[in-house]
Amino acid sequence: MALKHHNRRKKEAEQSSRRYSTITYKEATKGWS
Repeated sequence: MALKHHNRRKKEAEQSSRRYSTITYKEATKGWS
């Protein structure tokens, strides 16, 4: 049960960091143009 919860939290963290990377990438490219 705890392990399952941990894996779900880990997945959420990966998704949020990926979303953050995408946002910063868009901001960076917008700054370049």
